Amino acid sequence: ESSYAREIVLTRHSDGAVVQYGLVRIWLADLPADVRDEIRAQQSPLGRVLIRHGLLREVELISFWQVTPGPAIAKQLGDETVFGRSAQILLNERPTIQLLEIVRAEESSAQ
Repeated sequence: ESSYAREIVLTRHSDGAVVQYGLVRIWLADLPADVRDEIRAQQSPLGRVLIRHGLLREVELISFWQVTPGPAIAKQLGDETVFGRSAQILLNERPTIQLLEIVRAEESSAQ
């Protein structure tokens, strides 16, 4: 109960292709109860929830990654080399959210 984790799969509206795959872990004790409940409901993107509740946030980069996909990531993004980042989000200067985001090779070159 002290942390909450979930897998995130973002798709493109035009064709449904997966463009980003991610994992997030949130330290729940650092969040108000209504925010915890909304995150657990999984009805809105995490960033939107934080903004809606006016939580001060800062994204702190940990590392960039070049990844040779294993079965789980290949299922989402294909078996070509992909790129990503690990970061943490600080809320009120406390590291509250850890995340790993991986994007398709063609998506990362377009950014």
